[in-house]
Amino acid sequence: MEATDNELIRVYQQGGTWAFDVLHDRYKGWVMSLFFGPCYFYREELTQEVFFKAWRSLHRFNINQASFKTWLTAIGKHTKIDFLRKQKRGKGIISIDSLEGEAFDELLKVSASEEPPASALRSEAASKLEEALQHLPSIHQQVFNLRGYEEMNFREIGEILGLSRDRIRQIWYEALCCLKRLLSSYKEFSK
Repeated sequence: MEATDNELIRVYQQGGTWAFDVLHDRYKGWVMSLFFGPCYFYREELTQEVFFKAWRSLHRFNINQASFKTWLTAIGKHTKIDFLRKQKRGKGIISIDSLEGEAFDELLKVSASEEPPASALRSEAASKLEEALQHLPSIHQQVFNLRGYEEMNFREIGEILGLSRDRIRQIWYEALCCLKRLLSSYKEFSK
């Protein structure tokens, strides 16, 4: 039988460093999936940063306050926010000249994976959605990303953001209404 997260955390906190490797393997894919959009090409580095922060603080983690996955997601959210802030200040801008190796190969795979007209429409729609999201208040963006992209439930989002489930539901609805209004002129979204 596989050990639970809480059992692994207890083992780690009692000196069993191997337990962190198990947690890392269990959640690496999840954490990596948190980094989409402008973070996509840096997802491996950002995932590594999240696990480094978790490793540094796991000895203080209280299993009675939150689940490990929720705690790790919160670390990922803050890491992403920090990355995006740095990017806005010009410290993390992705230029075409900086794309090389795996990042460039990934870009080629993504762009060659669909027929040109469909990928162009999807890319344009994604671009319009990203643009519209930038017009929403920060809390609306966070809730939309966690619910829409990460497929988290309202309770999990509430735990991460420190808000009630009902407040998260309200913010989600407000975000959807604002996006609908902002995107109503764009034909892909008005169908």
